[in-house]
Amino acid sequence: MLLRTARTTLRRAAVAGAQQRRGASALAATRPWHEPDILSTETKQFRDAELARLGALRDAAAAGLDGPAAASPAAACLDASVTEASGDAPQLLAAFARRARAAAAQGAGAPAETLRLAYAARYAEALARRALPRQERGDAARPGAGALASAVAAVAPEADLPFAGALRREGAAARLEAALRAACVGDAAARVEATHAFVDDRAEGLSVKAAAAALEAAALPVGEAIADAHDVLVRASLAAPDAGEAGRWKARRRRGLVRRARKDAARHLDRNARDRLDVPAKARNAAHWAEPDREVAQPPPPAAMSVEWLTQRRDPHAGARLAAPTLAAASAEFFPEHATLGATLATSLLRHREQAWRDAEEDYLSRLLTLAFCAFCGVADYAIMVH
Repeated sequence: MLLRTARTTLRRAAVAGAQQRRGASALAATRPWHEPDILSTETKQFRDAELARLGALRDAAAAGLDGPAAASPAAACLDASVTEASGDAPQLLAAFARRARAAAAQGAGAPAETLRLAYAARYAEALARRALPRQERGDAARPGAGALASAVAAVAPEADLPFAGALRREGAAARLEAALRAACVGDAAARVEATHAFVDDRAEGLSVKAAAAALEAAALPVGEAIADAHDVLVRASLAAPDAGEAGRWKARRRRGLVRRARKDAARHLDRNARDRLDVPAKARNAAHWAEPDREVAQPPPPAAMSVEWLTQRRDPHAGARLAAPTLAAASAEFFPEHATLGATLATSLLRHREQAWRDAEEDYLSRLLTLAFCAFCGVADYAIMVH
């Protein structure tokens, strides 16, 4: 009895010492003493490093993306792009998307700066998709889509471009610069108001459809930016093997771990933003439920039983026009998740990757036990046949 109590005390002391060494900010609970530790040393190092970087990314999303930033490398990219564009709005959009994407891919000094760069690049691409046809996007289009995706995009009909008129009217470059600067240093509310101001080129208010598109263009790039920042932070530090490692198979294994982690993170964030949080639907609902500032007269309805009368879709909000403060207030009331969308998605990704590593350990252990059982059954059958 005394020996059993001493062993239990030693095990608890070892667990407490391990927790103290890992610090109070440990991302996963210490493994109980009775659970097997079957992952290789290299895989465990990759897991611990990825979860640590995801914890830093979660803190950076809460402090640097959901809230305003005093300064950001994205602002320097914007200043250089404004000088290069010389007042041409489409060229400014393409130049800024190219610079911000390249700077985010290289990685910045802090996770918050990398996250801001990734969001600014994704926001510029979101504006380009809603303002420019495919053949005119240039550097504002995301490269590396593949031959099949490019062929499908070439033959598919062009989607609706709700921001096309705003990008080609007078003063578009100044409004676009203000919207991009809000993406570089502003919080969620500032980005919504700046996007509204960019689309509302005549200061007459936006239609409900355009307001929903503006709110969606400011919200959806958050998840894409977190996926890009996760890719950069993990790939930059873990893609190449350490100096002491030898053998090409270790390098291939490390690249495989990085590739699987990147794909899993991007897939989870896209599904979480579009399906679980339902960001597009909430953006549409916030615009539809907002109180309009004014109503615009609509054309008279077509004659009854005519082709237009049979094919038309009546929209009760067709004449409503929303100002920027109205859209911001509706977003805060009906879409409150937008204010903390970065921290919500980053925390969800951290929990998802923790569970993914637990599932990987369980799957590996199940395969080993299955193999051991099959080997035992084979040996037993052979022994029965022999004797």
